[in-house]
Amino acid sequence: MELNSFFNMQDVKWILLMLLVSRLCVAYGQEENHELQLELLAAEENNNRWVDAGSIDGQKRYNINSITEEELQSLQLLHVFQIKEFIQYRQRFGDLISLMELQAIPSWDIITIRKLMPHLYVSLEKPLAPEITQRLKEGKHHMLFRMGNHSSQQGPFWMRTNQLFSYRFSFNNLLQLGVTAEKDAGEQRFPDHLSAYAALRNKGIIKNLLIGDFTVNMGQGLLHWQGYALGQSSNIISGFRQTLLFKPHTGTDENRYHRGIGISLEKKRWEYSAFASLQKIDASISSDSSGFTKWITSMPVSGLHRTESEWRGRKSLTWFSTGGRIKYSSAKGSLAFNFIRHFFEFPIQKRWVPYNAFSQRGKIFPMASIDHTLFTGFGFFYGELAMQQDLSIAVLQGWMKSLDTKLDLSVSGRWINRKYATFQSNSLTSSGEAEGENGVAVILNYHPHPRHQLELFVDRSRRDGITYTTDGIQYGITHGLLFKWIPNKKTEYYIRWGHSTRNKNLSKEDEKTNALPWEISDHWRSHFSSSLNRSWTLRIRNEWSRTGNVYQSTETGFLHYTEAIYKPMLSAFSFSIRGTWYETGGYASRIYAYERDLYGYYSVPSHAGKGSRYYLMMQYKWKRLTMSGKIIYIQNSGSGQWQWRSQILWDL
Repeated sequence: MELNSFFNMQDVKWILLMLLVSRLCVAYGQEENHELQLELLAAEENNNRWVDAGSIDGQKRYNINSITEEELQSLQLLHVFQIKEFIQYRQRFGDLISLMELQAIPSWDIITIRKLMPHLYVSLEKPLAPEITQRLKEGKHHMLFRMGNHSSQQGPFWMRTNQLFSYRFSFNNLLQLGVTAEKDAGEQRFPDHLSAYAALRNKGIIKNLLIGDFTVNMGQGLLHWQGYALGQSSNIISGFRQTLLFKPHTGTDENRYHRGIGISLEKKRWEYSAFASLQKIDASISSDSSGFTKWITSMPVSGLHRTESEWRGRKSLTWFSTGGRIKYSSAKGSLAFNFIRHFFEFPIQKRWVPYNAFSQRGKIFPMASIDHTLFTGFGFFYGELAMQQDLSIAVLQGWMKSLDTKLDLSVSGRWINRKYATFQSNSLTSSGEAEGENGVAVILNYHPHPRHQLELFVDRSRRDGITYTTDGIQYGITHGLLFKWIPNKKTEYYIRWGHSTRNKNLSKEDEKTNALPWEISDHWRSHFSSSLNRSWTLRIRNEWSRTGNVYQSTETGFLHYTEAIYKPMLSAFSFSIRGTWYETGGYASRIYAYERDLYGYYSVPSHAGKGSRYYLMMQYKWKRLTMSGKIIYIQNSGSGQWQWRSQILWDL
């Protein structure tokens, strides 16, 4: 019997009803899932973590009958067993005729399906390789213009505003084109930064072809990783890096991406990938008295060019990179060989201080790694072994196991030589960078009932190298706990607790001042969200933090916010309003809180000192035009500041 014969009006009604309910009950749960991830990453920014928020595309949607394993991985909402079971289910039973069928997959519970609903749709027509002309004719166009201002900024209006224009074209994720032009507040000209890309997928043996600006993500982040990735958290997914090797650069990051060409060819179980990149990036460059001998002292990543010194460093360094991957995949797992080579116009020569003893030096840096995945009856194994030119190595090995349908366990260990150093890595370490550290992380997720979730995280680490703040061996341990209660489809409540201690060897100067070796950090959060009716959602949060050492004085902080969101179903107008009140002992005890913001913009401000923060965000949709704006008022230490930003989005 034809599969289409099962698809009738009754199915259409159920699908429409499910989608409408998901818009009401799921959208905020999906947003809060990203909120937790972004707050964790922002809180680690002083540990050299960098997040390109533009790479987190919460609006992209995929056909459930054509979505690939790698695309499911890139959503970063499913663990490997859930992805594997979905692929097996689709291979066995064929195309899905309704999203309700997802409930038949053993490990896909209601919570999982709700998270995925905004990203999926059903279509039974699945052309395997449409022609380029068809992709161009049937694609969707997307134009956006955004600008904003801050009352504390000086100068002419045009100069003190930040502006961004972007154009996107896409056809079912098989053909993508994009251009981004932006200027930060304080910079003199528009655009200060210009980025563009063209991406083609699934055309013959071409699995992925990218021309222009793109990011490269290899293995488990030990060798090279420029995209978004979860940091250390209680989420079982954070234990395993998973995304596409090449992705279009859609954000506004001006330094952490490649500019050139990248291609992946696929033949049966083999994949061959290569890329080449040549671009100018920001750098601080010094020279001798003659001016002929130059060297790099630092490579800032802020992308800001407001002052004379920042302007001198703008695009002052030529960076050439080339690399690739050879990968073999089967139903049991995969094995890949990755390689990359960086060449800089001038040698890196940082000033000679103890904490720079093992930093990169020179002009040419070849590196390679081997990464693997393996499904066995004992669980899922993954890992990466990386090596740089002086034979210093970094190893990460992990294991995941679904002990039953309600309990998942992940254990990972890392052994990174203190001489090992790389550019733009992002691995599961306490600092986020692949640098001298040994450690073990354990994650346990327990779901006794669809309404209850318990997540536990423990990480123990040791750093042998000298850092900016310590000059000896450092020991650290971090604990995390998240308990979530979902009494019904409209209400969610969670508590999150985190505790970390770090021991440092005392230097002679520390001993003279009676410094204490143990540093502590504690965070506790209570968060409540409820859809009061079809139009209103209420969110309330209380958070407390403490940082310092065990015996001497510590800094504490407290934050509370109440937020109301008005978003009637099928209405053109929506708004949200929030009031935040906070008091902390200083910057060390600062608290991060995610804010709802304009499309494509992620705001996770820090709160330090004593003050309050209020915002009103409004959005109006008229046909294919969406107009939105946000007004923010910040009061801190008796002074007040205004911020605003507005945006026009046009979908053609």
